[in-house]
Amino acid sequence: MREEIGQELSIRGLLGLYTGIGAAHCVNLVFTAQTDSEILAPGKDDSILAAKWFRVPEILALPDDQILNPRKLRQILSDYQSREPFDLDCIREDLYG
Repeated sequence: MREEIGQELSIRGLLGLYTGIGAAHCVNLVFTAQTDSEILAPGKDDSILAAKWFRVPEILALPDDQILNPRKLRQILSDYQSREPFDLDCIREDLYG
């Protein structure tokens, strides 16, 4: 996030793993995070032209044609509002070493 929007984030937990098949099969690992700043500074490489924080009700009020994958995003937001994220200790690393 530092590179994309100029933010240092503290990862709080894993909200879930979301999959789907559209034009391609994709897997999204969604984490919850916290930041101490509301200032957004998109990177200098011109890949991001603007960035903005949204509250959950603002996102839910957007029409589907303004959301990349509205069904998936609405499920993620529902999960965010209804349950606590998994502790990060549910992620196991380097099990082959």
